[in-house]
Amino acid sequence: MASRELTYDQADKINAKLGPMLVYLNRLHQRMVETGFPPDDRLRELTFEARNAIQHLTMAIHYASRKGQTGGRERRAPTDGQ
Repeated sequence: MASRELTYDQADKINAKLGPMLVYLNRLHQRMVETGFPPDDRLRELTFEARNAIQHLTMAIHYASRKGQTGGRERRAPTDGQ
């Protein structure tokens, strides 16, 4: 299977799981900023990198699953044996 073969339903289910993770990492990073973690603190850096990675993944899955309007690919109908 390749990403272009994800159904809209599959992509939506993945994004439904990623959304709460993204919210959590956004809040965690904000709390680190507010409580004075220095910008070069390794945990703060890793939290921000994880947040960015999930954000990029969420957007890529969203765009890949939307035909036409956001540049997603046309879905092929499933064929027997593939």
